[in-house]
Amino acid sequence: YGIEGLVKAATAVASIFTAVALWPLLPKILAIPSPFELQKVQAALEEEEIKTRDATQLLKQVGEAQRAMRESVARLTAVVETAVDGVILFDAQNRILLFNPACERLFGYQAREVMNRNVRVLIPDEAGAASSGDTRDFATGGETIGLRKDGSTFPMDLSVGQAMQDGELIFVGIIHDLTARKLTEQQLQQAQKMETIGKLTGGVAHDFNNLLQVISGNLQLLARDIAGNPKAERRVQNAMAGVSRGAK
Repeated sequence: YGIEGLVKAATAVASIFTAVALWPLLPKILAIPSPFELQKVQAALEEEEIKTRDATQLLKQVGEAQRAMRESVARLTAVVETAVDGVILFDAQNRILLFNPACERLFGYQAREVMNRNVRVLIPDEAGAASSGDTRDFATGGETIGLRKDGSTFPMDLSVGQAMQDGELIFVGIIHDLTARKLTEQQLQQAQKMETIGKLTGGVAHDFNNLLQVISGNLQLLARDIAGNPKAERRVQNAMAGVSRGAK
């Protein structure tokens, strides 16, 4: 019993020292979360991970959409900038919003010179006199006259479409220079006129020559009948000379 009591006493002393040594660690031990709290934290972390993954995916989709939009805008800009025909954009108040390089070549203006100006600065007064001056009338398009910066004019074909942008009506005009076509048409008309005149004069010359042949033949017969009459022969010779000039 004495030995057992000594062992228990030594154990108690050791427990006291152990308790004293663990006392500073007690707050940390108490701070250790329970399994239930660990499960809650793990669930929260998993939910946060899902949200982060969804946000990353969304950001990726937004980035791809923005990149696709930039590429689309770049392609559209390239088409407009390199177009052979003029491309002009204006709003319902006739204000010019876009003026591509082809328009600059056609009208002689730099884009910065016409931005926000009335689109009718590009059309002479007489060309727009038939309309009321409203954008809708102008936006119907068709063949009209263009007015350059230097005051000269040129024929053009204006094709206009309309669309809604941010709730406002806008118009897109495609301008094609008709100068070369009009010149070709004039040359063709002139050639057709010359062909008609050639046919007419050829027919007249043919008919006239037939008449002269009849006159010449009769004069030759008449010359035989009046042989020996100098006065009559001179008259016949004069008539023959007139026939010859007429034939030439």
